[in-house]
Amino acid sequence: MDYQINLNNVDYLYAPNTPFVHLALHGINLKVKKGEFLTIIGSTGSGKSTLIKLLNGLQTATRGIVEINGIELNSKTKKKNLQEIRSQVGMIFQSPEKQLFADTVLDDVSFGPLNFGYSKKESETLAKKTLLSVGIKSELFNRSPFELSGGQMRRVAIAGVLAMQPQVLVLDEPTVGLDANGKKNILELIKKLNVKNKTTIIMVTHDMNVVSEYSNRVVYLNKGQVQADIIPKQFFADYQDTVILPDAVKMYKLLKQHGIVLDELPMTKNELIKLIMQKSKMVR
Repeated sequence: MDYQINLNNVDYLYAPNTPFVHLALHGINLKVKKGEFLTIIGSTGSGKSTLIKLLNGLQTATRGIVEINGIELNSKTKKKNLQEIRSQVGMIFQSPEKQLFADTVLDDVSFGPLNFGYSKKESETLAKKTLLSVGIKSELFNRSPFELSGGQMRRVAIAGVLAMQPQVLVLDEPTVGLDANGKKNILELIKKLNVKNKTTIIMVTHDMNVVSEYSNRVVYLNKGQVQADIIPKQFFADYQDTVILPDAVKMYKLLKQHGIVLDELPMTKNELIKLIMQKSKMVR
């Protein structure tokens, strides 16, 4: 089977050959297929951010193999191959709106395609299409991005990455600092890209509700190693005492403590409601 991303026995050392050497990642094996929605979790210092920086060459592995769409990514990767990988793997870090810089929204989102060889006209066409897809209306195109609301600025920043039409979207805590409504809007946008466009999503998050409600696979890092790589339902069944549980699982456990045992572990509130309704019918 072909994989978009293939990491084989990867290590990453910070400050090698110095007294401050630190092994951030050790023996990482990870394969990701097109169209997956994968969440990466773990405590601070577990290696999450280091891992995702390997996926488009912001850092290169100390040992092991990192392949993106069949291209090996290391310190010897040719510039044209590195550029190709970076056009295929879009990176969105925490508070991406801090990376906005242009005079207008349209100029900001056009910058990426221009940088990767599109003409000015093609870049603006892509930018307009992408901005509309993330919910930024045309009357805002010629506004300064710094005059927008926080949620709008984040959408513009995300549009700047999406305009490059990446096959893989890597996000590091994309909803940090947003209110509940802004958070939901961003997550629904990302899920839509995954379902409709088959964009592969790799998201670092500390929010277990995001893991349970949006992803179909969870990778749990602990001290730079993969502790688990399984579906969310199995993860929350096996690691109930390790992480803060999502709301639906918390309610499942509470009902169980009161003698109400549901047929399966719910991942979302809608699943929970459905299981409770099925249980009530059986009781009747």
